[in-house]
Amino acid sequence: MHIQRKTRNSLSLLLTGEQTNPLGTVLISSLKAPKKVWLCFLAVSLFFSSITRAQEPPKMATLHTWTSLTGHQIIADFVQIKGEDLVLKDEGGVTRIIQMPLLIPTDQALAKKLEDLPKGDAQTKGSAPNTLPIFIAGEAKSYHAVYTHENFIAKVTRNGLMTIQCMESGEPVGEPIPFNFSHRYITPKPLRTHNRPIVQFDKFPAPTTSPTLLEYEATLVDDVKIGINYAFIDNTIQIGFWVIDPPRISYPTIMHCALGFRASHTFAPETTVPQQKKILQPYTLVVHQKNKGIVRLPYADIVSQFPGSVQQVTIEGPVFGRRSVSVAVQSQKTTHLGLMHYRDFAPYQGYSVGFGKANLASKSAFERFIITID
Repeated sequence: MHIQRKTRNSLSLLLTGEQTNPLGTVLISSLKAPKKVWLCFLAVSLFFSSITRAQEPPKMATLHTWTSLTGHQIIADFVQIKGEDLVLKDEGGVTRIIQMPLLIPTDQALAKKLEDLPKGDAQTKGSAPNTLPIFIAGEAKSYHAVYTHENFIAKVTRNGLMTIQCMESGEPVGEPIPFNFSHRYITPKPLRTHNRPIVQFDKFPAPTTSPTLLEYEATLVDDVKIGINYAFIDNTIQIGFWVIDPPRISYPTIMHCALGFRASHTFAPETTVPQQKKILQPYTLVVHQKNKGIVRLPYADIVSQFPGSVQQVTIEGPVFGRRSVSVAVQSQKTTHLGLMHYRDFAPYQGYSVGFGKANLASKSAFERFIITID
């Protein structure tokens, strides 16, 4: 993990009084006078009050960037709270004890939340570097994060993917809506599409049952960097993503994100087409096209071609009971939605809504895609 190694090495340089520029701290330069070296050492030792080396460095379970009030940072796993001390363990197996009052308030709150986590819902280490830690017991078992709203429940898997289940009166309604992302590249000769798998997750939050913002960063094969983030705000889920290829890469990475809407109806073979249309009459897919107005697609009609780039898609009718599901872009200038379907299928037979960006490398927080469930 490049960022973690850099942070740990920077802290080591600080402790020895050498020049460095650690992540999130002010550049310390020209530390030549003994007095400056001593002051630097004293400042860091107040933050990291003790360090001990483990016999066998374990794999990390819940890495987090912990930040002090003075701006010093360390990427480490939560262990426990002892009195006013926070006990952490970094990726090299080093135990670090930090005084809780020296942490920024949000990190203090996170530490207390992890400490209060029921023992039966303890987190487990990822089975591999390319998977996230998950809950091993309780209602969130086998998931990395679970967001519960009266309108829906969203669950994030160990692979960073998500499933959204609409809820009505505490019961599931309609088919689950999976959110998937893929990272591929295309070779011209022969013309083929290839997958670039995740090698390791570089940044991820602790498993949680009350997420607000989940941010993930990972490294793919060929040293490609990707990021995905989920913001949970009331009855909405806002999704952002980015991908950065290294210089002079042979084949650029194409990152594709999409919501999958599974078949909403099945009919017995003896059901006639007029009968099917009558049943599907209340259902409509409403598409808002940029500068072209609204297109309404009846669920019963065969769709040979969906409209091109769109700004919002809304499902009308009781596909999800009383719940209304819509997908929209936050920025109409740089992002768009793309409707995809199986050739000659009507909407009720399944389709997906893909997310597109003009600049895949952009990390702008204003280029999210918003899922609203009313």
